[in-house]
Amino acid sequence: MTSRDTGAAAEQLAKHFLEQQGFSFVAENYHCPQGEIDLVFKRQQQWLFVEVKNRKNTHFGTPAEWVTKTKQRKIILSTQHFIAERAVPSSAQIRFDVIGIINLEASSIEWIQNAFLAN
Repeated sequence: MTSRDTGAAAEQLAKHFLEQQGFSFVAENYHCPQGEIDLVFKRQQQWLFVEVKNRKNTHFGTPAEWVTKTKQRKIILSTQHFIAERAVPSSAQIRFDVIGIINLEASSIEWIQNAFLAN
């Protein structure tokens, strides 16, 4: 399995997980010049912009620890682009979440809500 295949499988696990939590799927792998957003979900006025990280193990840290400040900044800029392009209402509550997965095991999902802020 290539790293791209692994990433896609992890995103599908995360997508299914968030749908089980009552969120509605909006988009996946949103690309723009500023970067990429793995998953976008919505529930009422709350919009989730989700980074999904899968790791084989935690020898070098948890998957969530791999979401660096640089990556966060790219996600924030990509989100701004998404909001403008998709005309997301100004009343929307924007949240950045991270879903960490170990070795593509659904039982290992770690959901970090409000993982970082757009400051």
